[in-house]
Amino acid sequence: HLGRLRDKSRKVLEICEVDGVKDGEVLLRSLYSFEEEGTISGHICGSLVKKGSLQNADKWLRAGLPVTD
Repeated sequence: HLGRLRDKSRKVLEICEVDGVKDGEVLLRSLYSFEEEGTISGHICGSLVKKGSLQNADKWLRAGLPVTD
C-alpha cells in the first residue's frame, strides 16, 4: 500500500499477503508496516518494520524467488 504522508511525501506504508477470501471479503496478512521515527527538516523519517511471516512461500519458491525470514 502506497500513501501520502502529512509532509506530502509518498511512501510504502504496508506490504501484505493475500490470505484468502471469506464471505466475499479479501483477507490480508500484514508482513511489513511503516513506522514513523521522527522528522528531519520537516520530512517524515521511518522504516518498514516486519509484522508477520510469508505463509505462501511455496509460490515464491516455484517462481525462483528467494524466501528470507
